[in-house]
Amino acid sequence: VVAGCTMEHQSYSDSIPNAVPGKDGQDEDIARKEALVSCEWLSANRSNVTILDVRGMVDTMIHEDGESKDMLYVGLREEYNEGHVPGAAFVDWTKDIADLSSTIPVQLADADTFGAAMVEKGVSN
Repeated sequence: VVAGCTMEHQSYSDSIPNAVPGKDGQDEDIARKEALVSCEWLSANRSNVTILDVRGMVDTMIHEDGESKDMLYVGLREEYNEGHVPGAAFVDWTKDIADLSSTIPVQLADADTFGAAMVEKGVSN
């Protein structure tokens, strides 16, 4: 998670959901403390890291009976296209790293499939 970086196509003050100014009572200082790396660190280390943008959502649809529900799992490529950290590769967590043969939705792929997906996205070590 990177906080406060300028992203391709759009500038974001923060890329941490639920920790941006105006949401859930959080402020920008708290969001920055929760970031794993700073923009400065990322800028200084760009040649040593692979940046993966794995964003998505789970949408719950409750039926008219009020009890049964369907879950819709969505990778948010459109949001990635609207703005992301420069050089970041998009990973669709519902397809790229999921076991598509599993009866359990978005079950993580086996190690070989996951590893191949990471190599395809630029992860080398």
